[in-house]
Amino acid sequence: MADGTLVHATCVAIGDKGVLIRGASGAGKTQTALTLLRRARAGAIEARFVSDDQTLLEGAGEPPHLIAQCPEPIRDNFEVYGYGIVHDPALFTPSATIMLVADLVEDNSVQRTRPQLDTVIMDVEIAHLMLPLRNSALCAAAISAALGFSAMR
Repeated sequence: MADGTLVHATCVAIGDKGVLIRGASGAGKTQTALTLLRRARAGAIEARFVSDDQTLLEGAGEPPHLIAQCPEPIRDNFEVYGYGIVHDPALFTPSATIMLVADLVEDNSVQRTRPQLDTVIMDVEIAHLMLPLRNSALCAAAISAALGFSAMR
C-alpha cells in the first residue's frame, strides 16, 4: 500500500473493526488505543494496534471502504509519552478496515450525547465521534459502545 494517503492518527483493530483515532500531538491517541486494547482483551475480544501516530489509508472494494496500515519505518512501534518508543510486534496486526473515526478534541467541542455524525475520508463515509482529549478511559468507553462491544470493561 505504498500509494496510500498518510494521516496523523493511531489505528487499532478491535475484533474485525478498525478505529482511527485522530488528534493533535499529546492529545492522548496512544493512551486511548492502549486503554481500548486493555478493555477488549479483558472482555476476551481480540485487539491489536495497526499503527501509532502515522497511518496509511487506502480506499478499496465495493461498497467502498478504507483499509489502514502502518508505514514501514514505524511498523510494530508505539510511543509511550514520557518513556519513549516501545517495539512490540505481538501487539500489532498488519491492517484493519476502518469502521469508526474518533477525533480527540477540546472538551468544549464535545456534546454530552452522541449526535449522529459521519465523516468522509477518501470518498468513504464512516461513523464519527468527537471525544475529549487526554481522557482515555472515557474515550475507550465511548468507542467500545459505538462499536457495539458492551462487554468491554
